Amino acid sequence: ASFLARALRARIPEVEIFGTGGRHMREAGVDLRHDTAHLSSVGFLEPVRHALPLRGVYRDVKNLLRRERPDAAILVDNQGFNLALGKALHALGVPVIFSF
Repeated sequence: ASFLARALRARIPEVEIFGTGGRHMREAGVDLRHDTAHLSSVGFLEPVRHALPLRGVYRDVKNLLRRERPDAAILVDNQGFNLALGKALHALGVPVIFSF
């Protein structure tokens, strides 16, 4: 996602990008609303311990989207979180691109 953010900024310098992520996203010029690097996980059971914190992030991001109404959304990885977020974005009429 950070590579995509860099590419977008190179082609469209005035683009405003906000989202969640970690250090690489911040370094790519993304306005990080939540640093979620500590919530990444792999496997079947490991994600369970992050369920409650991710629920809070989801709630905050959903409220943010209602207020700021982005022109489009590009969702990368984290299928569980982003599929739910994609539904919320679709309900708001925001075009969504999802990449695994």
